[in-house]
Amino acid sequence: MPARPKIKFYYDIVSPYSYVGWVLIRRLRQAWGGFDLELEPVFLSFVLSNPAVKSTPAAFNKLKLAHLHNDVLRLTAMHKFPMKFAPHWPLSTLKAHRMLQGIKMHPQAPEHLEKITNYLYEGLWTRDEDVSALEVLAKAAKSVGPAGEKYLAYIDDPDVKAALVAACSGAVEKGVNGTPTFIVTREDGQTQTFFGSDRFDHIAWFLGKPYPIPPSVNAAPKL
Repeated sequence: MPARPKIKFYYDIVSPYSYVGWVLIRRLRQAWGGFDLELEPVFLSFVLSNPAVKSTPAAFNKLKLAHLHNDVLRLTAMHKFPMKFAPHWPLSTLKAHRMLQGIKMHPQAPEHLEKITNYLYEGLWTRDEDVSALEVLAKAAKSVGPAGEKYLAYIDDPDVKAALVAACSGAVEKGVNGTPTFIVTREDGQTQTFFGSDRFDHIAWFLGKPYPIPPSVNAAPKL
């Protein structure tokens, strides 16, 4: 059986463009007949503060922030999915990403990382939940059933903390300078890196897939 395309998705729950990328990459997986999607949770502050990057988040730049809000409104209208900025955004997702890193390090079921990632994304970007709060993280962990109860302990696990720092440093070494970043490998083994939720036409071209992205067959109702 020939190899399938593989897409590594580098993301932080706090990043609005990462949420846009999350929604669209999952639609593409359905529309294109499947590819291997590997989730790479990183803590954006660690990436941006890396000496090789040294970048200020858009949330702390007034001009960039105004553009960000307008841009996201256009994107969600274009692609027909709900999204809003919670009153407590921006917030720290360090605990959330320690938990996600622990799940990636110690997988109990292959779908758990994706399901909990989706719970946290929708919690912040559609339900106004404070994903820095332990009670919200506990709900996210339990969303996959009783097996998820152990995941909350990863937040304070020294090995997981060290692994998240290393994962962020390793991501920068691979060319990641923000989120979302997609590292895409074709069936022939060629690999390219794409930054931003506005590069899906580039990814489609690289993989020889159709574009634009079709509406989701289970699209959420309009706001």
